[in-house]
Amino acid sequence: EAPEHYRTILDQTRREAEQAERLLAMRDASFREEQARSQIGFVEVASSLPPDTALISYLRYDDYPTGAGSPPVPSYVAFILRSGDGTAVLVPLGRATDIDSSIERWKQEVSVKSTNPAGAATPADTTYQQTSTELRRRIWDPVAARLKGIRRVFIVPDGPLNLVNLAALPAGSSGYLIEKGPTLHYLSSERDLVSARDEPARAEGLLVMG
Repeated sequence: EAPEHYRTILDQTRREAEQAERLLAMRDASFREEQARSQIGFVEVASSLPPDTALISYLRYDDYPTGAGSPPVPSYVAFILRSGDGTAVLVPLGRATDIDSSIERWKQEVSVKSTNPAGAATPADTTYQQTSTELRRRIWDPVAARLKGIRRVFIVPDGPLNLVNLAALPAGSSGYLIEKGPTLHYLSSERDLVSARDEPARAEGLLVMG
């Protein structure tokens, strides 16, 4: 058929889809909420950041080096948005192979350390400290340098970073990030900031889980 014929069909189908979405939105509250959520963008997320907070979004992506025919290099990058800022800062973190290997070694050391009884330090403790410090230097130190004055950080991980508890990484020669601050909160997506702001408070108090 001629191209005009397919354009006519496509336009008609698009109008039918839009009409179906409108009818569904009128009948289904959850669909209306999902439609509204899909429209949330950078401006809404930025305006939802409370004072003295920051949003860190990790992204695993394919970096294409200059030069024809060069294969992509899986890499990590972090986007940092501080409350009150109109733009996010991009922080390259390096090759994904290096970071993913550090994560895998850290997972193994966590498993070994969890089986050791409490008491005097063991070689496994030393290895865990070294492995954890290496991972922290790869994924946290580059962004922490831009968090001066920030008391709370919202984190959106990606890929294997979902398996890492940043708060459990060492801070200096003693202690852990959970002890030194800032307070870390994990989100499944940046839009969760807006959803959390719009939800009414259901209760007050403190829930502690170990």
